[in-house]
Amino acid sequence: MNYTENYHLPQWVKEDRIMMEDFNAAMASLEGGLTECRDAAAAGSVQASSALYAGLFRLAYNHWHAAAALESFPAQAGVFRQGFAEGEGGKAPNMIQMEDQMWMTNAEELMNMTHLRPTISSSEISSAKGKDNMDIYFTPPYGGRLNAFVLDISFNSSGGSNTGLCTISLYKGKELVGSVPGDMRLTGNGGTVSKMPVDFLLHPQQRYRLHIQMTKLDFTATIKVNKAVDCLQVTGYQIPGTTINCPISAEEDGQGGLFLLHYDSYGEGADITLTWDGETLTPLTVRGIIDKQGRQIKEAEFRLARRIPASSSARLAVQCHSGGDFSLYDWGAVLL
Repeated sequence: MNYTENYHLPQWVKEDRIMMEDFNAAMASLEGGLTECRDAAAAGSVQASSALYAGLFRLAYNHWHAAAALESFPAQAGVFRQGFAEGEGGKAPNMIQMEDQMWMTNAEELMNMTHLRPTISSSEISSAKGKDNMDIYFTPPYGGRLNAFVLDISFNSSGGSNTGLCTISLYKGKELVGSVPGDMRLTGNGGTVSKMPVDFLLHPQQRYRLHIQMTKLDFTATIKVNKAVDCLQVTGYQIPGTTINCPISAEEDGQGGLFLLHYDSYGEGADITLTWDGETLTPLTVRGIIDKQGRQIKEAEFRLARRIPASSSARLAVQCHSGGDFSLYDWGAVLL
């Protein structure tokens, strides 16, 4: 009996008797070889598919960020962005609309001056000491909003050109939260209590510094805070969570999809889940980025590596932990 050179399969000649054992052995050898080829091809296909998806997701990520960096996000099939700043149209039920975001906190208690009073320390403005600015330090135990602060003022503005104009700045640690102009409306002389309206978010367990800088101190004045009264006027909230739905459409089915969420959280934070085309996803990764406004925020990336119909929907669920808060800036997706 002769055999093939590479796989040692039997080759009969006329003189050979056909034996069952030889036939079965040959068929078994063919079966084994074909199975190995099939498995190797399948493994190669999986590796190729995985490499292709990785490249497509990377391209989708870079494409979305390139579009988001433009002055306005361009209209594109299978690509979307929804912002949650004032005027951008994004709405999240139960969350509070702020100028540059939507926000919520699930405080253990509704914060008031009783919680803040033990944490307050301050300096004062004094023309006698040549000091034209002051600071109020405080640490909110829960999340909330600073709506106003109250100053005790003794003054004589006769002959002065400034009647109490100032700049009010809030710092979280060394980070500037925001600045607004203020006006104490001082005329004549005497004593007064001046309520200064502001609107700043307060995150739990963060040390804040409220800085008041006089535009010009050309009159006699002493300006300070009185902790015995409600010198910091705040609003507390208890918002446990929100759910947002968004339709996503393209001209044809996609072979997968990338979803990005930009947010921030403090205190005990929040749990985030995304359901896209009926499949619940958790973030593949959460990274820190700096957005085009210069904010240090978080970016959660979700991936769906399967066919997605041309018309699908995404549902974002955020559950704010007790003692945590959550800021929502924008979200978006790209169909592959």
